[in-house]
Amino acid sequence: MTFLALLAERAGLPFNAEVLDRDRVIEAMIESFAGSEQPLATLILDIITEP
Repeated sequence: MTFLALLAERAGLPFNAEVLDRDRVIEAMIESFAGSEQPLATLILDIITEP
């Protein structure tokens, strides 16, 4: 997530750490390793979108 935070900062996007629920992040990571990238993409979009 540190890399994502740096990318967001460099791009001038917000980084909403409040959406980083431990269970949600772990589930999104597991799904992405299993081939389903949508949960991780949705999580990233939620992180870089204004609350």
